[in-house]
Amino acid sequence: MIHQLELHNIGLRFGRSVVLKSVSHQFKLPSCTAVKGPNGSGKSSLLKIISGNLTPSSGRVSFSSQSGMIPQEKIFKEITYAAPYIELPGELSLHEMLTFCSYHKTWRNDISIPEVIDISGLKKSAHKRVADFSSGMRQRVRLILAILQESSLLLLDEPGTNLDENARAWFLGLLKRNMEGRITIIASNEAYDLQLCSSEIELPC
Repeated sequence: MIHQLELHNIGLRFGRSVVLKSVSHQFKLPSCTAVKGPNGSGKSSLLKIISGNLTPSSGRVSFSSQSGMIPQEKIFKEITYAAPYIELPGELSLHEMLTFCSYHKTWRNDISIPEVIDISGLKKSAHKRVADFSSGMRQRVRLILAILQESSLLLLDEPGTNLDENARAWFLGLLKRNMEGRITIIASNEAYDLQLCSSEIELPC
């Protein structure tokens, strides 16, 4: 389990363009932190770096448990991540996709796949192809995969994207019930995404 995450002078460049410059921060378990900043300030890039999906141009990310540093190869199983740009396997039904995901990560509190479907609010579409879901339905799927699968580090990039008012309330309730035992980091400038955050990082333009 990740008990502490540290960013050590994280920098990111694409050619001559500087996206992130000397970002340092310490996250401790349990916590919920907002990453804010104008468009182009590197919010999504920072989450990708933390998750290991993007390599920083400078600096490093370290993870530690109560017994010491955690090797990079063991981090993946501790992270769940939701973002609007993450593709879902459209040819599978929701039930098939959740079954497949169960082979890779367990569900929090040992909940069953039917329970996950009930929580998602998508029971009527359980056997429908994910490719035929609306954008809001697909975002619900991304969120249940990230929030309901077991992890000690939860990364959410603009979680309210494509959600209507009722779905945003659903998201906040789901997150609130599943924050215990986690470092949660939410990248967004939308107030409704960040209501449960107790601290923030402001990235400059």
